[in-house]
Amino acid sequence: MWIWTWECKQRNIDILRFLIEEYPNIPYTYAALAECLKKQENDAWRVEAEKSKNILEIMKQIHPHPIEVDRFYDFVNRILK
Repeated sequence: MWIWTWECKQRNIDILRFLIEEYPNIPYTYAALAECLKKQENDAWRVEAEKSKNILEIMKQIHPHPIEVDRFYDFVNRILK
């Protein structure tokens, strides 16, 4: 079973922001940041989730692609609801 976990501590959020700055095409960091911001009731969470979703939609067009891409896409869509 696929499980992705992280803690929304400030240090982790700072690392996520650094990773986004250094590697802007990796969707997972945007999703993790979005979830943390949503938990903090920071309105910027939706922008980060949409960035992740957009990158994942491109990745889903590659065939074959790892099943984890589909699962993470589903995760991001759950965040957006």
